[in-house]
This record gives sequence, C-alpha cells and structure tokens, in this order.
Amino acid sequence: MSDLQQLATFATQYKQQYDSGKISPSEFKELIWDLNIAKSINENANNLDDNEKYREILLNVLQIVEAIY
Repeated sequence: MSDLQQLATFATQYKQQYDSGKISPSEFKELIWDLNIAKSINENANNLDDNEKYREILLNVLQIVEAIY
C-alpha cells in the first residue's frame, strides 16, 4: 500500500466518523492535520499522476477541514 493510499484510507475513515457525528469538528481537524497530508502530497508529487484517486480523496478532506474553521 502506497503512502498516499494509506493517507487516503485514514482520511476517509476520519471523514466517515465526522460525518456520522462520532468525532467533533475539532477532533476531525486535529486528526487530519496529524496526517500531514499537504506534506505527503508535496513529497509524492512525482507519483501523483499514478495516485490521482488518492490525491482527490485527500484534497477533498482538506477542503472540509478548512471549511470547518
């Protein structure tokens, strides 16, 4: 499993927990920021074409976090 795939899996799980009310907006934001998604995306820029699906998932989750606050 690639780094981006793992991040996308965690991010999706956290988003599902947030959407279902199992975690608060602040908990969701903290969990997502702890994943260091932006850093991982930048570090894996050369492979992003191969991982476009995971990039879209991660960017979507980051947009939700940014919208919370």
